[in-house]
Amino acid sequence: MSRGRQYQVAFAFAAAVSLTEHGASAQAVVSMPKWQGGVAFDAPVRDALRAPTEGQRNVADDASTVLLAALLVAPYGTAAAHTIRLHGSFWDAAGLWLVNSEALGVALLATQLTKGAAGRERPFATAEGLATACESHPSDPRCGSDRNASFFSGHSAMAFTAAGLLCTQQIYFGVKGMDGLGCAGGMVAATATAMLRIVADMHYATDTLVGAAVGLSAGMLLPYVLHFAPWAPFPLARSMRATHDQPAPKRGALLNLHVSPWGAPGGGGVAVGGQF
Repeated sequence: MSRGRQYQVAFAFAAAVSLTEHGASAQAVVSMPKWQGGVAFDAPVRDALRAPTEGQRNVADDASTVLLAALLVAPYGTAAAHTIRLHGSFWDAAGLWLVNSEALGVALLATQLTKGAAGRERPFATAEGLATACESHPSDPRCGSDRNASFFSGHSAMAFTAAGLLCTQQIYFGVKGMDGLGCAGGMVAATATAMLRIVADMHYATDTLVGAAVGLSAGMLLPYVLHFAPWAPFPLARSMRATHDQPAPKRGALLNLHVSPWGAPGGGGVAVGGQF
């Protein structure tokens, strides 16, 4: 398959995911929850992390969204930086951007489909008894479909997808010797995003953990299978990978000295030379 054909297929797939996600989002409207309350360790984790006041919960909600926005931008910026550093082509950069969009689109699609199917009520809505209150007061702004969109956490899924993409790029194109820095930074930011969703009382711990698993699958496993494995059907940025994998040229000593004795009628000595 030619390179142009590969990019056409990748673009079509990303566009299809985006359109399907839009339709799924429109269908994910439920009036009453299908699932309420926590499971396993949800209750103790909520008690430990939930912010005590509404103002603090709102701050945590906003902070998680800001972190997510930064994470979503990061893989595109690093893809461009890696392309420039490794002297990649326009097609290499476009391919990496398509990989990012593909992974994020798949994570978003999975999130919306699952939210609509699960219909899990958010923790704050269960605590406030909104399922009952909204039957008699359906016009209450808190009674929208979003209150039943707890499982699984979209913030967590998208944040870990972006972090996974950062790790994937670092593995294949990152500066050797610093392979873990970008990946670790992304994972720390994604973890903070997920925890803030619990602090804001918008999600249970199980929501964020499942979201993280989906995100890492979309951000690391999917790109590997489709684009970076030796047998990947749509390989991308091979020239960049070849440049990255080339061993660094060996360097000699910083200063090479040589000493040579000499002699002549009437004298002699030692010649000392050096090469930088």
